[in-house]
Amino acid sequence: MMNAELHAAGEYKLIVPTVHRDSYLNGLRKATRDGNFKTLVKVFYQLQRYTASIDWADYGEARDTLEAHKAHLLPDEGIADFNRQIRQYRFTPPVT
Repeated sequence: MMNAELHAAGEYKLIVPTVHRDSYLNGLRKATRDGNFKTLVKVFYQLQRYTASIDWADYGEARDTLEAHKAHLLPDEGIADFNRQIRQYRFTPPVT
């Protein structure tokens, strides 16, 4: 549903790489259990920016990039390498 809305708005869709799945699930838990959406919004922001940074026109190149960033690994195996990639997409929540 979220990607359909992003696409309809002309925005990049986002993917949740296996390596970042735990962060995504933790954000969902905080949002549904505590009403705290900060982590989920940060994860969505970073993943959308990350997805937009990949050249999807060439499947082989996109796959090589994902593998180089360890996106296909389990969180315990590749999160440190993947976090180095998405760290550049800092999320600053709006001041309310």
